[in-house]
Amino acid sequence: MNQVEFPVKYFHDNLIFNQDGSCWAYYEAYGIPYEFKGDDDKNTLFMRQLGLFWNYEEEKHLLMIPVYQNFKEKADEFKETVSGELKELAIDHTDDVVHELERKFGKNAVEYRYFIGVKLKVRHIQEGLKEMLYTAFHTFKNTAEQFGLLGDTKILKTDLEMYKREASAFRNKIRKHLAVRSLETNETQWIVLRNFYRTLEAPVTAGWTPPVVDDDSAIFPNQESLLRLTESEIDVKGRHIEMSQIGSDGLEYPAYMSFLSASKIPYTMEFPDQEWMYMIQNIDFPIELSIRTENINHRKALSKLNKKKKDLEDQETHARENSQTVGLNVYEGVQEATELQALIQKTRMPLVKTSVSFCICAEDLDTMRRNTNSLISIYREMMIELVRPYGDQFLLFNEFIPGARRYVNDYIHFMEPGVLAAGMFGATEDLGDNIGFYIGTTGILNKAVYMTPSLAATNTVANQKTSALSVAVTGSTGSGKSFGTNLIVYLAVLGGAQTLIVDPKGGATRS
Repeated sequence: MNQVEFPVKYFHDNLIFNQDGSCWAYYEAYGIPYEFKGDDDKNTLFMRQLGLFWNYEEEKHLLMIPVYQNFKEKADEFKETVSGELKELAIDHTDDVVHELERKFGKNAVEYRYFIGVKLKVRHIQEGLKEMLYTAFHTFKNTAEQFGLLGDTKILKTDLEMYKREASAFRNKIRKHLAVRSLETNETQWIVLRNFYRTLEAPVTAGWTPPVVDDDSAIFPNQESLLRLTESEIDVKGRHIEMSQIGSDGLEYPAYMSFLSASKIPYTMEFPDQEWMYMIQNIDFPIELSIRTENINHRKALSKLNKKKKDLEDQETHARENSQTVGLNVYEGVQEATELQALIQKTRMPLVKTSVSFCICAEDLDTMRRNTNSLISIYREMMIELVRPYGDQFLLFNEFIPGARRYVNDYIHFMEPGVLAAGMFGATEDLGDNIGFYIGTTGILNKAVYMTPSLAATNTVANQKTSALSVAVTGSTGSGKSFGTNLIVYLAVLGGAQTLIVDPKGGATRS
């Protein structure tokens, strides 16, 4: 097994400090309702995402994480908001629905959450030569501390404050491209801890932060206490990882994980219709996605493409001189490099140095293998080749940990920003509200749909705007229009609304 030091040195709010001295800020992206948008709206979203991957040079880490939605927790949260004369009836109704959902779907259902991390650069510390000296000193200091030459690693309080300001500035910069919110300390703990509890609910300790020794100018994190987040038994095989973890009931639960890397990705993508990240939600088993990106400006990009093209042409020449067959991948590589060169020269766009990894996790080995093979087949239809790197499974496991660096460099792609934008990071099949009365399910994973009747009138939903409080119900005869309308009215009354029904055709009484 590859020996890898646990990458996280300290976390505070949404900041994660790495052992190498770098600092990352993590945010959760608000879901973008996408399923029912027309092509014009989809193209508008594409242009926004294109700006995210084109304009910002910061190193980024994208995470798409399946989480187990707990019906009871959602219901308990909603019941605290219920008011009105029929409050007790509404609570009883909600409890009955939860009982039925748990009977039908089990106690959990899967939904996806999107997170984006950025490697922070404190730009305003010094200028010119002073900045170079500052950077050189801190690089030396962090390296020396890693090898134990300068004692315990510390974090300067001045650095911590500047990273906070830089994290806030980045959130504001990208808001027109992707609406995000900064993680709180408990959530940052969760996105680290959950890597060791993939088949269980991660036991987040509310309010816990890594203990530190504090003085006037710096803090000294306690690394041993931080390692409590990694408590699990891990057995690394050639092409998968077996892990066992103790659940809240004291029993031991196994998890079988397979990590895959994208070895080939088309250098262009059709949009719409090839939303290669968004389409994960249409697969009937949970999948994790980790993408690491780093922008290369157009001048450096052209230089790299020239070098790649020359190497491929040398391979072609060598094969012909020795009367050998030239591989199709060589011809395709030369063609792609030539077309990308022309595109970059015309648009002056950057290239994005990208690595794409997937994780399949299941409670038994056969299910994990079956789902892994299914995922490979699904992406092959999109001309994306996935491989399970032998011997790199533990390195890829660590790449999913927020704040970590890229450990596997064998599957790096230099792609145009449009390929990432076409993936539609953050797009969801979400319908309805976060909490409320249950009204149905959506998607192949049967995600529950909730409705809070009073919410639209308050216009307080994050990342949404309500311009008109009206509803239109359409559909063919017998498709459930009257039933759906009556259900909405019934739930609105349970939620404390007063309702007047005008029913000239008698539809309400019939259904």
